[in-house]
Amino acid sequence: KEHSLKNCFRVVWQSRINGKWLTPSLVDTVKQLPKMKWEHAIVSPLGFTSDHIETLHELDIELMEIAKEARVKNLQRARSLNDEPDFVGSLADI
Repeated sequence: KEHSLKNCFRVVWQSRINGKWLTPSLVDTVKQLPKMKWEHAIVSPLGFTSDHIETLHELDIELMEIAKEARVKNLQRARSLNDEPDFVGSLADI
């Protein structure tokens, strides 16, 4: 649903379940950003707490190339928690 919120968001997927890709896909959504008049976007891979091949290569390299080809002005990836002291401390408290 489209709305006029200043900081609106979309939940999109980069995952398969039982061999079937979930929709809407991250790549398709990024390609549509200019048509939706979204000039700036942040990708936040909520399922990942640390950097690995999917964040470092698929998002930081491949997705950024796709965004550039689609003429997205500014696409960023939110920083992963990795070994952030507050995060590690929270895990230790569990």
